[in-house]
Amino acid sequence: MTMKVTSSAFQQGGAIPPQYTCEGKDFSPPLAWSGAPASAKTFALIVDDPDAPDPAKPQRVYVHWVVYNIPARTGRNLSARNLHELARTPNFAGVKQAPAGLDDDTLELLRLTNGVDGFSVLGGTDTFLFPLVLLGGAGTICASAHVCTERFVAMIECGLAGKVDEGRAHAEALLPVTQALFAQPNPAVFKGVLQAQGRIPTADVRLPLLNASPDATQRALDAIATAS
Repeated sequence: MTMKVTSSAFQQGGAIPPQYTCEGKDFSPPLAWSGAPASAKTFALIVDDPDAPDPAKPQRVYVHWVVYNIPARTGRNLSARNLHELARTPNFAGVKQAPAGLDDDTLELLRLTNGVDGFSVLGGTDTFLFPLVLLGGAGTICASAHVCTERFVAMIECGLAGKVDEGRAHAEALLPVTQALFAQPNPAVFKGVLQAQGRIPTADVRLPLLNASPDATQRALDAIATAS
């Protein structure tokens, strides 16, 4: 049996409607699949970007990936050696590296990929983004930067420029913000904060998650006010 992926939002070979792109509301389109092998445990969906210029391919189609390595969510760590293999594949642009701590494997990943052109290690654990960048990381994919955005940007820029004292001041000020935002299961506190700031219409999350408590939301708002 051939595996088949379909969507009710667009036709085979057709353009994705704007509401499902960054030019619209960036919604995820509905997908359905059939014929998957019984032994399959995970799926990887490859998306062609027809607008990305690629001199080697006149049709201007490019497939690009950023790997998400978040062991706390998946129950499995992608080792430095495996990520290094992916880094040497042209279609992989980088990795969001989000271990529980700045561990030996992350340091090995930075060492192995340091000389790989076109591949970036991006910090994904918001509490220690600054030291990761100082050790060779190229930036971050950071949930906490939904708030205090300018200060998070300044912190990363300090790391890239080697401005240790200035960057550390930003990191120390932002640490209570991140701790407060993750005090309850993500994204409950984030949504509570963004709703309180008038940036989203509701703080509701989907079951089995529960909405953030008023106290947790207020503590995060207080931390943001202090760091801003």
